[in-house]
Formats: sequence, C-alpha cells, structure tokens
Amino acid sequence: MRGKFELYIASRYLKAKRDQSFISVASLIAISGVALGVAALIIVLAMMTGMNEDIRDRLIGAQTHIIISKFYGFQGKGLIPDNRLYDQILSIREVVGVAPYIEAQVMIKGDFIRGIMLKGIDPEMEKNVSLLNVNMQSGSLGSLSLSDPSDTLPGIILGTELASLIGANSLGDEVKVFSFFNLKMTPFGEITPMKRFRVVGFFKSGYYDLDSNLGYIDIKTAQSFFLMGDRVNGIEVKIDNIYKVKKVSKAILEKIGEEYYARDWMEMNSNFYSALKLEKWGMFIMVLFLVIIAAFNIVTTLIMMVMEKNRDIGILRSMGACKKTVMRIFIFEGMIIGVLGTLIGLVSGIVICYVLDTYKLISLPQDIYYIAYLPFKMVLSEILIILVSSLVICFLATLYPSLKASRLDPVEAIRYE
Repeated sequence: MRGKFELYIASRYLKAKRDQSFISVASLIAISGVALGVAALIIVLAMMTGMNEDIRDRLIGAQTHIIISKFYGFQGKGLIPDNRLYDQILSIREVVGVAPYIEAQVMIKGDFIRGIMLKGIDPEMEKNVSLLNVNMQSGSLGSLSLSDPSDTLPGIILGTELASLIGANSLGDEVKVFSFFNLKMTPFGEITPMKRFRVVGFFKSGYYDLDSNLGYIDIKTAQSFFLMGDRVNGIEVKIDNIYKVKKVSKAILEKIGEEYYARDWMEMNSNFYSALKLEKWGMFIMVLFLVIIAAFNIVTTLIMMVMEKNRDIGILRSMGACKKTVMRIFIFEGMIIGVLGTLIGLVSGIVICYVLDTYKLISLPQDIYYIAYLPFKMVLSEILIILVSSLVICFLATLYPSLKASRLDPVEAIRYE
C-alpha cells in the first residue's frame, strides 16, 4: 500500500502545472535522452553482430569446421586417407561430411606473378565440407579433372580477385605454378619445379583475403606435383553445429587414435575473432556513455523537482512521512523516466534494426566491403544486457536527488509558506 502511495505521488509530480511547464519539458528531454541512448545501443550491437556473423559465415564457407592431421610437410609426410578412417569420423553423430586436402604455398604466374596458397581437393567430397561449389562464379568443381582428352593441362580454380591480380580473367587462360617444396638439383644449381595449369573456374567467397590468395586443383594432381604419393595433409570435417567444434574434435580423436590431432575454425581464426569481439564490446562501452549522459538529465530533472517541491516535501514530512518515504517518491519518479525512456528506446531500436535489415536500406560498395548491404542481427541476450544496463544507470542517477530530498528539514521547508 505504501509503495502505491509513493508511486502515485511520483506520477503526479511528473504532471507539471501550467506554471511549472519547464519541469515537464525537462522530464521529456530526460526520457528522450535515455530512449536515444538505448536505441543507439541496440542498433550498434545489432550492426556489429550482423557483420561479425557475416564475416564468420564467409570464412567458414570457404574453409571448414575441423581439420584432422598427422604431420605437416611433404615428400612422404602426412596421412593416408581410406574408407575406414572416413567411416570412423562419420560415425560421430554431429559430423555431416569429410574430405581430404593438400595445401601448400606456391608462386603463380599469369601476366603477373603472385604468392598464393594452393589447395588440392577431391571435387566430389569437397561439396560436403565447404561452400566452394556454391561460391563458384563460373566453371564448376568437376572441371578440375581432365575431362577433355585433347587437353593435357590439369585444371585450376582461382579466386576472382586473384585472377584479376595475375591477369588470368578468362576461362581457358594458362597459368604457371612454381613449387618450393620439391626443388631439383642440377649442375646449374637448384631448379624450382613448374607446372602449367588451365583456368577452369572462378570462385568468390566475398572475403578479400581468401579471394586474392587461394587457388584449387584436383587432389591427384596435387599429390603428383608435390611428390606426396598417396598421402594428404589432412582431412576436413564439417559438423552440424559450428559451436560444438571442441566437443566433436575430442570425440573424433578418441575414435581414430592419439597419433592424430585436430584444429577447429575457432583456433585457426582466433586472433581475427578476438579482434572482432573486442571491437564490438568496445563500441558497446562507447555508446553506453550516451545512456550515462542521458542519466545526468534525470539527475538535473529530479534536483529541479526537489527545489520546486520543497513545500510539498515539508508538508509530507510534517504529516508523518519518513525520510525513506520521501526518498522512494523521487526514486520512483526517476525510474518512471528511466523505464519510459528505456522501453521507447528498445522498441525504436528493434523496429529500426528490423526495417534496415529486412529492406536492406544501407547499401555498401562491394569493391570495398564485399557485402552488398549492412546486416543487422539482434540477439536476445544482448537486448537484455542493454535493458538491465539502462535501468541500473537510471536507478543510480536517482540516488543523489532522492537522498537530498529525504534530508530536507520540514520546518525550514514550510517556514515561509
């Protein structure tokens, strides 16, 4: 009952009389400030989350979730894949696909020369572990195999940016690849092995570092070129939930033996994702200061209210209201401002994010950002963090004015009335 009385008085104080309109305007400004701060927080976090997930999806789409290896290196080192090993890995419930691979740094030459990562893959099995087949801009994965008997050159698939950088922009162009892992000794010194390839396809992951530094060839061609025999560098594994990689990696190693080891997408991109997370929460803290600044409006409004309501406070105290009652009245008053501002900001932020993401209103130049529009993704846990943070800040802002009001001497307050 007491709480209802204090809440009633607080709500009445917010409805200023005609000669107290300045206080009413100050209350509206305080509510608007909190709303703007909360809406900005939601929009910024949704934007950062959307961009982070978009980058993550592009990276994982061009890579894989887990890599199983024995040893790195060439000329006899690595592992020999077989159906038994594949079946052991696929027996793990979360695993949805496996594929062998060979990876090496090489130099590639078209009209220009560039150092890249060359990856040997099984075209059919690769479809089960990555989005390379989906990312193909022209040509197909099947083109990596020698389909035309009259063509003695093996096929190679290049990233669209890489093709542009070395001047091999058309299907059928020839490129030379130089390997540094199997140098040949001659009377004239070491000779770098070279192999000619025909461009049979282009892919675009949407992530510049991958599109400008990666090429694909058939795994049998890679085994021959790098003198690997029947061996490969490792096995790529795709699972149904990317956040279970630690658990699934452990289960795979328990199944296939201790001589193998696993790396997951989180480990392979740990620095990059740590930087994205730091940037995201750094932006959160920066924008949170908008809410803190808005909270100062609440402090100012309540202080003006206390000064205006001196006589009322004195009368309440003389009628038996204790200090805690007066303090709760102004805390409730400040929290009404804070709750209204927070709710308005939440609704506004959510609606703005939904509209911006649904109708793709913020477009970006793809040659710079490699995404057509700015994505927004709202996460319930982040919205709850914003809600709690805003309410806590608003509550803290009410403490000083409320304490000041509770300490007011009732005799002094009504002496000259």
